Amino acid sequence: MPYSHTTRPRALRPLLLLAAVALSLPACNFFEDPNIVETEPGVLLQRVRGGNNGNGNGNGQGNGNGQNQGGESSEDGETYVGLDFVTTGPDGQPLGCSESAPEVAIELSFEGPDAGFEAVDTSTIAACGQTGAADVVLVVDNSGSQESVLQRTEDSARSFAAQVLAAGGRVGIVRVSTHARVLTELTDDQAIIDAAIDQLFVENGWTSLYDGIRMGNEVLGRALGTAAAEAHEDLDDFCQARRPFAVVAFTDGRDNNSADQELAAPGSDGIDTTLDELFDLNIDGIKTPVYTVGLGLEPDHEKLSQLAQATGGTHLESFGEDALNISLGAIADYPYATHRVCAQTSRKGCGVAWARVFYGGNGASDSFYEDGEVREVHIPCPHSAPAGRSVGILLKLSHPAIERATAARIARNAVSWATPVFAPRVLVVRDRAHNEHYADDPLFITELLEEGGFDVTFINEPNGGLNNGVLKDYDVVWFSNPDQPLSRKNTLLSLLKFAGDGGGVILSGDDMTYSRFQSFPMTNLLHLEHESKGAYTCEQYTDRDEGGQWQVSLDGTDHPVLAGISQTSFAYGYSLDHATALNRGEEVLASATFSSGSCEKTVPVIVAFSAN
Repeated sequence: MPYSHTTRPRALRPLLLLAAVALSLPACNFFEDPNIVETEPGVLLQRVRGGNNGNGNGNGQGNGNGQNQGGESSEDGETYVGLDFVTTGPDGQPLGCSESAPEVAIELSFEGPDAGFEAVDTSTIAACGQTGAADVVLVVDNSGSQESVLQRTEDSARSFAAQVLAAGGRVGIVRVSTHARVLTELTDDQAIIDAAIDQLFVENGWTSLYDGIRMGNEVLGRALGTAAAEAHEDLDDFCQARRPFAVVAFTDGRDNNSADQELAAPGSDGIDTTLDELFDLNIDGIKTPVYTVGLGLEPDHEKLSQLAQATGGTHLESFGEDALNISLGAIADYPYATHRVCAQTSRKGCGVAWARVFYGGNGASDSFYEDGEVREVHIPCPHSAPAGRSVGILLKLSHPAIERATAARIARNAVSWATPVFAPRVLVVRDRAHNEHYADDPLFITELLEEGGFDVTFINEPNGGLNNGVLKDYDVVWFSNPDQPLSRKNTLLSLLKFAGDGGGVILSGDDMTYSRFQSFPMTNLLHLEHESKGAYTCEQYTDRDEGGQWQVSLDGTDHPVLAGISQTSFAYGYSLDHATALNRGEEVLASATFSSGSCEKTVPVIVAFSAN
């Protein structure tokens, strides 16, 4: 008999506030035999999100110690917190709204998780399974599949997609083998999904499962990520926004090539992915639940369970010919049983906050952590359209191919052009998510500016991202991550607000046209459309100074940012983002070109934008 076992390492307890509205759940197509799934009943906290009605000025996020640093609280506006739960029964199936409702109590802190919490004591509403519609990316591992297994995999994937689409949702498909590849972006077209599933094939290769899960989040980000702060009319409007989204991954093996450790080839996107990094998957700062299904004994069920637990998903250990179909069928039913609890808080503000959530129900009697579960909540800060200037320098200024005098001239010119202030106060910020590679590039920039007579302050990005309180005393903010993309939506929104208030913004690093996990777009600051990281160009490796080299040209314009530069070109051996200008008024000041045979690729490396 097929067997599917849900691993849920969390114990729960009923707590204070009953917050759900009972709605009926359409009949499940699976789990008709109660012996198929063995699990304890429980409540799963999937997503935590924040919002406001757009009238607030915003308080700050935490500094390096997790405390607020110079933030501003707003007396106007309303702040909202939303929670998504799924309750499961003793056989692992999701319980319908008429069968179960979680007991929930919410506390909030803007000062940091160690500074104390305040109970949410204002309006609370709840809803459950209103549409059942969800946006889901299915990550399919068929790296070592045989023909008989492949057929069952295809059938299960089609059935899952049909179930999600029937509820009004959308599905994307990512294939995992030696290298992961997106087969289709999110779509509600069954024919497109069928065509994608038809691209699965038997290949006895390595397994880049972690890459595939990361790409699943990127598919969600391209469809759902927002380039600006969202405002809501009221609590009802906030609660109805953002239908459920998730990544669902199934595997019959173990990851062994997500860092190209077994085989590097042009099929890779050049981004190394670790299990720990997947714990941070998010869309617009909202954690992405990852549901994992391990088929048989070969998968590392412990690691898959850790991933599911860290992201608000669940892990199913599945055995038997029909177990995959059964497991995916259950997950597809989760949106129908999603309990959404939304609250309007008495504390005003925006930025990063911390929610401590106590929850339980469905007969669970044990405590879920003694002090509740603490989740970071991102509450978008409103901002205006940019009124200042911005510069994107999409490379490492401390790279040895760039002469020091050239780097100094670019840095000083960029600051002078970005602001009309005669003696500007400059803040240089290093992204906390840097990977130690060229990590001193922001310090090098700081040194160049100080030698040029500028008043410069250097900081590491605060834990919660940048905030208005940190930026308010400066005329120019230079944000740098030499070898990784920008990681926090709060930082982007703070930079947009700073630019909207007339400040100058400079971004530097050779992965700055996209965000980490593509959780949100960067187009509102750089005005460039991201295509890829550029680790492979014209099927040649172009990264880490270990492959082909880009030819960078600095003599294409007489723009003030490039004034006085004598080094007109140089070879650059690190990846440069493949991106194109959006023609929104930005000006590409310098470009790089790579050629191999009949293939040629040109990308922007310095871009400037002025709102005037």
